[in-house]
Amino acid sequence: MKRAVVAGHVCVDLVPELTRLAELTPGQLTDVGPLRIRPGGCVANTGCGLASLGAPVRLAADVGDDDLGRLVRHMLVASGADLSGVLTVAGATSYSVVFDAPGGDRSFYHHLGTNAQFDGSGIDLSGVDLLHLGYPTALPKLYADDGAHLVDLLSRARRCGVTTSVDLSTVDPGSDAAAVDWQTVLTKALPYVDVFTPSVDDLTALGPVASGGEPVARTMGRSALGRGAGVVLLTDGPSGMYLFAATRSGWRTPGGASRAGPAGPSRSCL
Repeated sequence: MKRAVVAGHVCVDLVPELTRLAELTPGQLTDVGPLRIRPGGCVANTGCGLASLGAPVRLAADVGDDDLGRLVRHMLVASGADLSGVLTVAGATSYSVVFDAPGGDRSFYHHLGTNAQFDGSGIDLSGVDLLHLGYPTALPKLYADDGAHLVDLLSRARRCGVTTSVDLSTVDPGSDAAAVDWQTVLTKALPYVDVFTPSVDDLTALGPVASGGEPVARTMGRSALGRGAGVVLLTDGPSGMYLFAATRSGWRTPGGASRAGPAGPSRSCL
């Protein structure tokens, strides 16, 4: 089995059972069902999913020194993943209140919490085949300074022979992330990304797309390939998904997760 590090955004999801979405009216009481509490964010969703399939997975994220931090650790331990890269830092753990009523898409109230402290600099890539990085759009230290820490992490993975995979999250138009020059960040980061898996909504939130009359997803996919990504998988809700890949002449050696057979000798990649 290939060895993976799943890094980046983690939180606690608080999901009340809803039969409908009601407006928040001062003084009004609205009945809801039981509350589900589960680990959320890419580190939990992707990392625990890989661990459930039997893959050796190490998680890397920051959680707070509060009750939610202890709770998310307890829930992640149950997955069987290696939590040695999950650090406890001072502050409040990230959480989302998830509104998921029948007949519509989910919506979220989200608190960034200690995700604001994650910069990826301490991730150990020794003996790793795959680095999957989740939601740099929600990790301020990764996108600061035109993505300097993001590029540092991805380029370090490239030097270590590690396959890189990056997923995004949708940016709140009222957040600090909305003011970032994402086109510059992507231009600098994508040459180090082997597999890029955003949604059309994720990329739309990062700035206007001039499609020139062709489907916007096709424009987005070609743009990501042109900036250096090896494979691009765009999801588009009910419309399905779109897969784009670089030509053979433009494809580079994609790292350990794409090699047949066992990986080579372990190297120090701190």
